[in-house]
Amino acid sequence: MEIDKQKICMKKLFFLLLPCCFFGQVSTKKEVPFTHKEFKNLVHYFSSKEEMKEYFSFKSGQIIADIGAGSGSYEGAISLLYDSLNFYVQDIDSIYLNKKTFDKTIKHYSKLRGVAQTNTFSLCIGTASTSNWPDNYFDKIITFSTFHEFTFMSEMIADIFKKLKPGGKLYIADASCTKKGHRNYSPEEVTAMVKLQGFQLIKMHLINTNYREPVYRAVFLKPELK
Repeated sequence: MEIDKQKICMKKLFFLLLPCCFFGQVSTKKEVPFTHKEFKNLVHYFSSKEEMKEYFSFKSGQIIADIGAGSGSYEGAISLLYDSLNFYVQDIDSIYLNKKTFDKTIKHYSKLRGVAQTNTFSLCIGTASTSNWPDNYFDKIITFSTFHEFTFMSEMIADIFKKLKPGGKLYIADASCTKKGHRNYSPEEVTAMVKLQGFQLIKMHLINTNYREPVYRAVFLKPELK
């Protein structure tokens, strides 16, 4: 009789522990829909998360800067798809980019991941002509919906060139601004201005949209030292 009681107790203990075993397993990242709610304007430049990942081709350990990043929501969104990246977020407006807002943004996206946040995040306030980041430091620099906003275009592109490591890449995705009197640039003009500062064009992709003006994304290379 005592043996039967022990068996019953062991069975009860097994079923009590069973959920703990499953819940104790390492969970995977949550599947977050590719919509404007969480991925913001990235949905205008890519048709899916898979296309975006193919475009960036980020590797663990890489150091990535975003020029004109606003509150850092792009980095938060990208962190849903990658691990062990080092993000450096920059903007010239401390109203949009400040520690309180940035921490809130990263906390939101870290919660969405569903697993521990392995990416790192730093912020910086730049100027209209310089990013205020160290030279020859970044593997990749991205700018989304920002390039047409540069006031000192040549100076800013030259600064980005200096900040990239040799062999580093510049990613530009942009669309024409509809504000009256706002200066816009065609993909051909963008290519010419960026190449003038020493970059090489890897690829320029025009995106089919309902906009009158072209929406594009491009990748440029800072050549290796000879």
